[in-house]
Amino acid sequence: MSDSVAKRTTTVIDLLRHGECEDRAILRGQIDSSLSDDGLLQMQQVAHQMNGSWQHVVSSPLQRCSHFSRWLSNHYQLPLSIEAGLMEMDFGDWDGLAKDVLWKQHRKRLEQFYECNQEDQRAPNGESLMDFRHRIMRTWRNIMCHYKGQHILTVQHAGTIRIILSALFNISLKSTFQFDIAYASLSRIRVDYHEGEPYYRLIFLGSPCTVCL
Repeated sequence: MSDSVAKRTTTVIDLLRHGECEDRAILRGQIDSSLSDDGLLQMQQVAHQMNGSWQHVVSSPLQRCSHFSRWLSNHYQLPLSIEAGLMEMDFGDWDGLAKDVLWKQHRKRLEQFYECNQEDQRAPNGESLMDFRHRIMRTWRNIMCHYKGQHILTVQHAGTIRIILSALFNISLKSTFQFDIAYASLSRIRVDYHEGEPYYRLIFLGSPCTVCL
């Protein structure tokens, strides 16, 4: 296969978690938290060290992602798509509550929740794990289809990144909590195709942006 054909059949998808938020230590699902000044700076540093080298940006609509994504699109003249399917899990009645309060008042239920072993489990009045997984992977497949052969950046959330890693690399969702997906950390997935079938490689996970060059 020639180099030109290989390039057309390889997709590189970067997954950037949003930066630090103003409201700090809360359970942050679909509550629309703002980035702190430091959080925006964290993300901008990644963009500058990558020199805006993506061909397209796909972002969660929540402002902790989309605020940076719009800045990135304007600064580097990159096309931007806002994708509702990339929103974080809906934690229902728990969404936006302080983590220390949650653990104090709902420890047993939270421990069960983070076992991630029941597809119908959910926070009170929240989204089920099954529905969350289906939403994220349906969105992932759409991204794969629309941006095949490109190097794109997705700007999203720790929970959505964990779902993608779990599904693509056949690891339990609970096991992904051993991965440090820090604020403004960048991960990269390379997708090569053989006879039309995608093969996934995790190039790096949550790496400091200095290794991304």
